[in-house]
Amino acid sequence: MKRKSFVLSVIAFAGLIGSSVLPSNASATEYLGWDEDIGVVQQGFATLAASKPQSHKGYRELNDRMNRHRAVGITKWKGKKHYTTARYEKRWPLSGVITSSGRVWGTGKTIAKSGWCQGGKAKTYWGN
Repeated sequence: MKRKSFVLSVIAFAGLIGSSVLPSNASATEYLGWDEDIGVVQQGFATLAASKPQSHKGYRELNDRMNRHRAVGITKWKGKKHYTTARYEKRWPLSGVITSSGRVWGTGKTIAKSGWCQGGKAKTYWGN
């Protein structure tokens, strides 16, 4: 009986942890919209997407007092629930995220701002 209740406790705990680690929107497709080195990205598969936003723009903000940068992304998509992500990523040959806004969800217009950082490369993404 103790073993059975222990196993059930472990399963319940794993379910609790699993549901909090993976958000319900984890399967949403993400498209690169802007890269500070190359500007607006027109990826072949993104332009063939069944639906895409009316506009997406990104830019890098500078805070002179802190000597830090952050990425800002703005997506406009009338009547469609979507998200924008702004983040700073490590430059090649390194890889990984330095700071991210996370997915900012909304309908109509979403604005995402990453945290302030030094170094790296600003990128913005959109998806639904």
